[in-house]
Amino acid sequence: MKYRFWEFASNGTRAIVGSLARYREVGLLSIALFLIVFGVRLVWINDMASPAPFWDQWDAEAGKLYPPWVEGHFDWRTLFDRHNEHRIVLPRLIFLALLDAHGLWDPILQMVVSAALHGAFAVLLFALLCQITGGAVRLCLVVVLILGALPIDYENLLCGFQNSFQLMGLFGLAALWVMAGAVRPVSSRWWLGWLPLLMGVGAMAGGFFPALAVAGALIFEAMSVPRARAKAQVWGVGLLMVFAFAALALHLPETTQGAPQHHPTSWERLRGWFVFMSWPAGGRGWGWLLVQLPSLVGLVAVFRRRLGVDSRVRITMALTFWVAVHGLAIAYARSEAVITSRYFPINLCGLAANFAWAVLLVQAVAAKAESKPAKGVVMSRGALIAWSVLILGAVLADFLIVQVPAAKNLAWLKNQHTVSIRRYLSSGDDRGLYQSKENPLPPLSNGDRLKKFLESKTVLSLLPADVKALPASRVVAGDEKAFVRNGGLDAKTNPAPHPSYWGSYLPSAGNAATGEMTLEFTGNPATQWVEIWMAGAPSPKGSSLEIQDVAGRRKIRLVPEERPGDQWKRFLVQIPYRPYRIKVADRFSDRWFAFTEPKEVGHLEREKQWLLRNGISLVLVGAAILLIVAFIDGALSLGVRSETAGLAEGGSE
Repeated sequence: MKYRFWEFASNGTRAIVGSLARYREVGLLSIALFLIVFGVRLVWINDMASPAPFWDQWDAEAGKLYPPWVEGHFDWRTLFDRHNEHRIVLPRLIFLALLDAHGLWDPILQMVVSAALHGAFAVLLFALLCQITGGAVRLCLVVVLILGALPIDYENLLCGFQNSFQLMGLFGLAALWVMAGAVRPVSSRWWLGWLPLLMGVGAMAGGFFPALAVAGALIFEAMSVPRARAKAQVWGVGLLMVFAFAALALHLPETTQGAPQHHPTSWERLRGWFVFMSWPAGGRGWGWLLVQLPSLVGLVAVFRRRLGVDSRVRITMALTFWVAVHGLAIAYARSEAVITSRYFPINLCGLAANFAWAVLLVQAVAAKAESKPAKGVVMSRGALIAWSVLILGAVLADFLIVQVPAAKNLAWLKNQHTVSIRRYLSSGDDRGLYQSKENPLPPLSNGDRLKKFLESKTVLSLLPADVKALPASRVVAGDEKAFVRNGGLDAKTNPAPHPSYWGSYLPSAGNAATGEMTLEFTGNPATQWVEIWMAGAPSPKGSSLEIQDVAGRRKIRLVPEERPGDQWKRFLVQIPYRPYRIKVADRFSDRWFAFTEPKEVGHLEREKQWLLRNGISLVLVGAAILLIVAFIDGALSLGVRSETAGLAEGGSE
């Protein structure tokens, strides 16, 4: 048979298409998903976040973690101390790393990091679903995009302390994927799964639940398929159960302090479990049956040997049991009050598990029908579409009706906490620190303990500048009348972004006012970075702002590339000396300029602000990547179809 050039091109095209497809599935779609999920959360953080620490943060960070770390007497055993029933080793390490890198205790920066962890969690869930469903990439992408991009877990979103849930989800999914996907227990891959399992235990108390889930999957498989019972399974179940009980003993609280006074009955706890498993269909009636229907049908099919057990089915079983164990633990600890947004990452994994079961069942029906059209295939696909539409619609409705108003209320409450703390630090008014009829949820349940934290010089030096009053400046040289404190602005100028500012536009003289002035600031030893805003018409000559050391030998001059005019322009400046002075001058009678007093910020402030400002840009970039992938996929598919049609015509001739 004569070799033709188009055959060579055809083989090359197939190889390129295959490599592009693999790269697209593993790489581009994951990148797009991460950018969209991360960007959406950044938009919400930028719009709603408050810099004040919230509730548990005061005791966990200001009380135990930061002061000994900064003062030089930190004990590494503090990392393993209990926080309620948890041992949050990994979150504490993240908080200390952020404190060292940033220089300040910045809850908003913690929220940004948690948003990135949630994006990674969504990517891992997407990759896991692709593995389970055998490559139904588009379907998995739509499901995870809706579940992951909606900031349903607003408590985790707006509280930087809540990254334990993202860490537990990340390591839990990784452990399930590796251990349950192993060909047999006690194999090399199975032992590799112990790494994320151990890491999850360091995130929070529920980190050992994957061990129970994998053990449950092995037991269920042995009950369903007797030939699967083997010595390795017995060893695997035994090791996992021993590990789970050891981790449980490690996390059990030593006392019952803080436990609810009302001890729920077994029925109340069981009802709480059904409520947890029923989200988003509601906690009443038979909503849990609708939500968990694919899992129930899938488990029955496995037990009756209608669905063969392979690594994909085993991972799905383990994922289902993992969510169920979480529901039991939460119902036992919280009784009926279980539909709380901070637990929603676990609920999302439950919905993903049900979706995976539905796809596996549809594929099983299609495999039995083979190439012949069957009524069951059409019905199963219709059931998958109907269930997916109902559940995703319920998620969207719950987000819009319940979670968005609740998120706004939490954002308002945290903003009130910021105002209360700032008022106390500036004027001594402590009414906002205590619980009252007008203030039902103060920044901390114990106002006296909060005041003790705020009186600590170490804690006060680490707090964000937006929470505390700016240190007072001192005029050390020049004519104080040349600039007006908290005034001196043109009537057209926007309000100053900081409460303390100076301007040279005098009401009596207008632009004609001139003069010089030097201010001195003590500075914060925790950070070298400050934020200064300028307006008006500063210039290299005449109207200028210069930062100096006390001796006047080292200088930093701020010169905008363009005159800000009526719009304030922001500068981030690193000042390596303490104390420092700011020398300002306005020598032109036909212009004015204004500046804010420096506000201390962390070393990562520039990167943090860039991310917060460009959240919507990240979303658009992610969406553009999805469109490009769709276009490439369509073009390549069109090329393959055209090639197939050409081959068919050549064969007929």
